[in-house]
Amino acid sequence: MAVRAAQPSPFDVTATGPGAEAAARICTVAGKLQRRMRGWAVEFPAPYDPRSFDPGLYSMLALAAAFSDPHRTVDQLQPAGRMSLWVLGLGRRVAHLASEPELWRLIEHYEAVADGASPDPDDDLSRFLAVIHRELAALPAHPVLYDAWQEELRRTLRALARSWTTARAGRRPSFEEYLRDADGFGLALTFAAHRIATGDSGPAEDLADAARAVQRAVRLSADLGAAGRGLDPGEPNALTLGLPRPAVELRLAEATGQARTLLAAARARHREQADYMERHMDFYAGFFGTAPPRR
Repeated sequence: MAVRAAQPSPFDVTATGPGAEAAARICTVAGKLQRRMRGWAVEFPAPYDPRSFDPGLYSMLALAAAFSDPHRTVDQLQPAGRMSLWVLGLGRRVAHLASEPELWRLIEHYEAVADGASPDPDDDLSRFLAVIHRELAALPAHPVLYDAWQEELRRTLRALARSWTTARAGRRPSFEEYLRDADGFGLALTFAAHRIATGDSGPAEDLADAARAVQRAVRLSADLGAAGRGLDPGEPNALTLGLPRPAVELRLAEATGQARTLLAAARARHREQADYMERHMDFYAGFFGTAPPRR
């Protein structure tokens, strides 16, 4: 393990933000990761419509990863980068399914592929998941953390299934149902992949709870940020479920506070992962314009 220097590193990220050298390094890593993401979308193209998956989206994902763990290389960030892109493709794939039997066949297949089964050669998302599984399985922490990653995948798939079923029935979820199904956002799944990539092993029930709290906060940030671009009345969003914006902002503040409390408790055993998740949450609050003003 490397020994920390006594003097602050030029790459340190402080409360006032990264210095110029640190920001340059972070943006360089993000640029490399963005190019890889665009390459994966070309390799597994079906879910990644260029009209929706534009350069700005890849840039957002890559910058979130790089700023959240600013000392990592692009290779170290790659597993989480793959996972975050896969989850976005999954949401698109599920939204276009035609029947419930098709939905459950897809879920069962993806769970099997994540356990080492052969992918469907005609399903780009299945082939992409197989690549992710092989990459994670080759890492030293995989045997210890595999069950945690598999559990987050299961939760992501089932949350999307519940959302699909609700929409198919022609009803809107309640706000509480919507927030409960934030697992479909897939951020906790991405965090689990990052844990494997960085070797952060050991008991981590508290870390899983913190990851889901961060996921809820980021989902509400994204919903509030989307309002500035105009809401699609057919797309579930916290602002279309009966709560006025001030009430959603209050719920975001509550979710953020809960996440920080859980992260503080988890930090004693998982400092780097807790820092990574908190910076992820703060990055998206800044990106979507929902961060509280500085005093």
